[in-house]
Amino acid sequence: KDYAKAATYFRKAAKAPDATDQCWQMLGNVYDYAGEPEKADAAYDEGLVAFPNSGRLYMEKAVMATNRKDFEEAIRLHEEGIKADPAYPTNYHRLALHFILNSQNEVWGMIYGELLMNIERHSDRAASTSKLLYDTYKKEITFPTDSTASVSFFSSMAMDVNAMLSSGSLKLPFGTMGYEMPLSIAVAGEDSIDLASLDRIRTRFIDGFYDNKLDEEYPNLLFAFQKQVRDAGHMQAYNYWLLRKGNDRAFKAWQAENREAYEAFLEWFRTNPLGVDKEHYFVRTQY
Repeated sequence: KDYAKAATYFRKAAKAPDATDQCWQMLGNVYDYAGEPEKADAAYDEGLVAFPNSGRLYMEKAVMATNRKDFEEAIRLHEEGIKADPAYPTNYHRLALHFILNSQNEVWGMIYGELLMNIERHSDRAASTSKLLYDTYKKEITFPTDSTASVSFFSSMAMDVNAMLSSGSLKLPFGTMGYEMPLSIAVAGEDSIDLASLDRIRTRFIDGFYDNKLDEEYPNLLFAFQKQVRDAGHMQAYNYWLLRKGNDRAFKAWQAENREAYEAFLEWFRTNPLGVDKEHYFVRTQY
């Protein structure tokens, strides 16, 4: 915890010919631990000059913005981090937590969370995200009466009229037309939320999204992958895998009854991962 001395060594490491972005990350962390956030931010900025595609350095700058309670800037930096390094998982994780736990626009958290689980499949935070996604479905899909359902993942009323009319025709926000509307249709006929009903809902959702050509209006890397899973015949297994931590007992019961199907999915999943790169990624600002 001799941060002043640690900083001298990390600065030397950061300037070394074989330095990596983690050298700059650790230099900034040391300044942050020492209670010098301005120096920490400056170190991350220097690091981004040397490593402009470092998702981890954008993440660290976003953490500094969060500490200042500048949440909009933190979101922007996390999303810049995804654009710079789409395979770096922590930006997805922090965005998922923000939008699900601290906003009324959970739609973005649902997408970022599922992307995190595909990019980082076996970590503790992937498992906790599985439960978070399940719990959010249960919270935001409700059944006020025996014949009605309520779907609430998007409540932002701020709309850019110029953007809505940019193509010469009215284009409503993705959260409304690209997510809540097809999800509401997919919920029809259900009266509760559990692993089995969520499998049916998510399957009907992706079918409706493509049947109604919403992919042309709102192209989406994650939904394209879901369609790939669906076309390969593994949608049920994928849905149970994705949401398994929401009800571990129900998942294990399903797994025991569908062992061959689940093993076939895992084998397919190993060789057909969701691919992200500088040309193929998702951030909220694409809409």
